[in-house]
Amino acid sequence: MPGIYNVRQSLFQLPSILEENHERWHIFFNDTGFHNHTVHTVLALWSLGAHESILEAAYKESCSLQRPYYNAYLKFFTSEVKAKGAATVLENRFVEGLIHPLIHTGYGFEFGLPGLVAEGIAQTAVHPARSPVISSVVWHPDKTPEKPVHALTILARIIDDSRFAARETIDQLEVYGDTHDKHGDTIKAYVDQWTLDSSIEKSVEELVWMNTGKKSFNNDFSSDMHIVTSSQLSRPSQEILLRAYFATCLVWYIGRGRASIDVQRFYEETTTNIVPGGAAPVYGHKSPGCLEGTELTDAGRLDGTLFVRAAILTVGRSGWVREGEAPVGFDRVGFYIT
Repeated sequence: MPGIYNVRQSLFQLPSILEENHERWHIFFNDTGFHNHTVHTVLALWSLGAHESILEAAYKESCSLQRPYYNAYLKFFTSEVKAKGAATVLENRFVEGLIHPLIHTGYGFEFGLPGLVAEGIAQTAVHPARSPVISSVVWHPDKTPEKPVHALTILARIIDDSRFAARETIDQLEVYGDTHDKHGDTIKAYVDQWTLDSSIEKSVEELVWMNTGKKSFNNDFSSDMHIVTSSQLSRPSQEILLRAYFATCLVWYIGRGRASIDVQRFYEETTTNIVPGGAAPVYGHKSPGCLEGTELTDAGRLDGTLFVRAAILTVGRSGWVREGEAPVGFDRVGFYIT
């Protein structure tokens, strides 16, 4: 494993950073509701083998943005997690498919950190409820089709749906709410078409392929599904969470301009010359044809190298910082009519 020595050494630095962030900093770093990503950054760096000096530098840079903590909800949910266990509290408190709380809580389950689980659930309590239609998908799903429908097939149908035609750039802070209000019923109908596999892990895999694919063919700013398979949620709650997450991803994809996906061109113009990371160790062994049968054009060409190719594009766009390039932020222009 790359960086295994550094992982062991930096393990001594990691807890102090997580504890200080937990006790000191607010989950939002401004009044608009922009999220504190400190934990996501340092855990991702640590898992990739970063030296403790890199963890400390990343944390110090993040601190310059943060503001003093909110603690009412955090204290409550911390005590709830301690008393009842993370899975029980999550099952009782999850209310919407909100991406940042989901990522945060997912990190908590993946790394076995109850404090992060409490932080993530506390986030759901301070987020506004902006998805009434998606909430109806969550709690009152309609019947699913008799024949299995893959997540990539849903994506293909949305690409071909003229009701989602690209539009002029909209307010970036309102893109989610505006898209939900305009297309929520139609998105709900698509989510209802999706067939969850009897194995929840296979349904998670479908969403991983879908999200990696649509982010690979564009480098736009928009999660972690580890929470679904490792949190010991009941099967009904797992299905609720997956449908909510899927619906939320579709709202963002449509809201950001519904970029076209050209699998053939993508494979012709990308490389696999990099050390695998992310989802590659999990799905990297998949051969071409593993997604044959979905309605996405040229889906049969997709294989496990998708994740390595996506990683290369991501680093290429955001900057090879270790190699001396300056860091670059996410693209936020979307795919709108200009």
